[in-house]
Amino acid sequence: MPLHVTDYTWSQTDSTIHLSVPLKGATVRKVDIVSTEEYLKVHFPPFLFEAFLFEPVDDDRSTARIGNGVAVFTLPKKTCKVWERLMITTDDKETKKEIRERALLKQQQKLSAESKQKGEKQQAEKKYALETMMKLEKEERDRIEKMKEAEREKTTAELAAWQLRQKQKAEEAQQKQNHQIQPAGSTDIPGNRLTDIKLQDQEDPTPAASSKTLWEHCSHVHPSGFPNSPPRVTGLQDYEAALKIDPHNEALQEDAQIIRDIIQGSAGQNETQ
Repeated sequence: MPLHVTDYTWSQTDSTIHLSVPLKGATVRKVDIVSTEEYLKVHFPPFLFEAFLFEPVDDDRSTARIGNGVAVFTLPKKTCKVWERLMITTDDKETKKEIRERALLKQQQKLSAESKQKGEKQQAEKKYALETMMKLEKEERDRIEKMKEAEREKTTAELAAWQLRQKQKAEEAQQKQNHQIQPAGSTDIPGNRLTDIKLQDQEDPTPAASSKTLWEHCSHVHPSGFPNSPPRVTGLQDYEAALKIDPHNEALQEDAQIIRDIIQGSAGQNETQ
């Protein structure tokens, strides 16, 4: 049988009950409290304080504070009026049993609701934390993607600029190469001039006239007058040397062929004479 605590103290106002229960040296961890609107229990083995309240109290606003060896309760009244006493005076065990059972059931429901509410709160906090983390991760991914996109655009622009520079350099190099491989005297003997020479040879079949015309032309191309080589052969050699440098130059190929035809025509006329 538990030992009932009888040395409690209480006071009241029109709206509130103040109650103090000595804990007989019990620690906070060993104190079990059950509080409803009509029942209050403080159990710290082997002691027990039990109160079947005179009037209902507002359990939702009731508070309990344990310290200095005392449990102090503040119980707001549901109806503002002065109580005649703290507890009911009935000795009916069945009535007290019903009140006790209702109180324990309410206590269990209260604890269950608090536990559920606590779980829902924790779940909501976890969900919020997860959503916040996902949002931060998305913002970070978006930031990194923007950086990558900016870097790609920069790289693309730099590559395009580099390719343009390379193209310009290639064109400049090609122009320089074309200028360097132009055969000596080619500016003085354009294609139509070689055609004129060929036509003159055909109009004047005499070897002297043909030789003179080509000699004058080749002497104009090479001021030395080709003292050691026939002028037409020397001119052809210049074109062939140029073709080795630029074998796909159609203008050079055409001019060289014209000279070959002239040389071959002159040679045939010499053999006939």
